Amino acid sequence: ENMNLPIKRVIIYKNGVAYFERQGQVKDEQIIELSFKPTEMNDVLRSLRVVDSDGGKISHISYPAAESPSSFSVNGKEEGGVHTAFSESVLARFKGAHLKIETGDAKTILARLISLRSKRTADGEIKTYVELLSDDKIINIEFDSIKSLSLQDEQTKQNLNKQLDEQLNASKTDVRKVAIKCKGAGERHVSVSYMLENPVWKSSYRIYIKKKPANNQQQATTTSSSLEYILEGWACIDNVSEDDWSDVALTLVSGSPISFGYDLYNPILNVRPSSFSDLGDVKHQQMQ
Repeated sequence: ENMNLPIKRVIIYKNGVAYFERQGQVKDEQIIELSFKPTEMNDVLRSLRVVDSDGGKISHISYPAAESPSSFSVNGKEEGGVHTAFSESVLARFKGAHLKIETGDAKTILARLISLRSKRTADGEIKTYVELLSDDKIINIEFDSIKSLSLQDEQTKQNLNKQLDEQLNASKTDVRKVAIKCKGAGERHVSVSYMLENPVWKSSYRIYIKKKPANNQQQATTTSSSLEYILEGWACIDNVSEDDWSDVALTLVSGSPISFGYDLYNPILNVRPSSFSDLGDVKHQQMQ
């Protein structure tokens, strides 16, 4: 059964970050599940530290990818002042699907999608072409000429609806689950620590002035020596997490440790040269 460790220690710094430490007991093999906002995942991956004491070990840590293969955007886009009903990235996900395509010149095409490719025209403009299999013939049409399309496969329609439902549910919860699997024998103490972006703590001061208790021999006149001054300092903190900070050791630090942002959560893909590059055209001309 998955469990959530309570927060036991919090250190808030003046530069907008905070250190959180969770502690608790696990038994045998158990999974610790923590929830974070998508915007917090980079900080978690940069600073996460897990210690399974008393002979235990951490088997693995898993979390959902930043962009699931089953989730995508279906927003339209502006192309040269003309609004298209879908983007190229959406259409590219239906490779192999049976489509009914309506073009701007009132043509209807029944075909299967093969691929999308870009080509530079003679005037230097890059256009996207849709490669289709229609009546055992491979044809190409301009992407911008597509007015609308509809899916002809029931299974493809069901998959699309399922993917949209997953995207809708993800946007409602808007959390990422980080699962930490602990392996060992018996009960053990486990601590999980990480740093997150956090509102800075603020200070507020008050001065109280009151009369000192007067002795019987003293006169009832008020002088500076007969007054008592009390300076009171308050620390104002903001708990923007989903956890209650009860029974937590809280430390406020006026210093600002060096902290940098770095994207470890979102996938980074290296851009490779296209086979339809100008260099390829030049080589082809030289060979001729």
